[in-house]
Amino acid sequence: MAATFIGAGTVGLKNNPTVTVPTGYAAGDLLVIFITSSVTPTTPTGWTLKTSFTTSPQYYIYTKTATSSESSVTITANVTTAAAVMTCYRNVNTSSFDAISTAKNSASTISLSTNTLTTTAANDLILNIYFTTGVNGSWVAPLGTNVEVSTISTNLDRNILIVDELQASIGTSTARTGTFSATVGMSCVQIALLDATTTVTSGNFFRLF
Repeated sequence: MAATFIGAGTVGLKNNPTVTVPTGYAAGDLLVIFITSSVTPTTPTGWTLKTSFTTSPQYYIYTKTATSSESSVTITANVTTAAAVMTCYRNVNTSSFDAISTAKNSASTISLSTNTLTTTAANDLILNIYFTTGVNGSWVAPLGTNVEVSTISTNLDRNILIVDELQASIGTSTARTGTFSATVGMSCVQIALLDATTTVTSGNFFRLF
């Protein structure tokens, strides 16, 4: 069964943003928090920092395997320039990402393409994630992708765009370009989520049939 995006919670903004649990989550799902902030946040209790980027606009990505009872999370990032959201995925391996691309950023742009990555298992769900500094505007998602989160700012908030696509075969992913409606500082990264039939043992991937 292929990896599936279940949903996204409410986007939290500014000082110590609170993210809500996506509707429809279930025990065993993968929960992911994406945050962009001008200060380093404190890792929430029970969550694991999977990757981060400390050049503006900075981002931090945390994961957790869902239990049967989850609640909203307040991110400790006491700063006026922060945005965060929680997403949920089903039928994915919650113990490991397949791959994470090298981050990319620009201090002033309207569009930015992610670096590619190389998957090592079939049926990965590829996420392309984009973050901006605090500028008003809206996103144009890359063609060929499904939109998970697309924020619109009218109050100089930071912005997040998350899109996904299923990559059926092992190999190099496709670089995707996110576009914003105003010139802005932007960072982006690509992540490959393993489907649940792939297990990880001593750094090797095995398929379960």
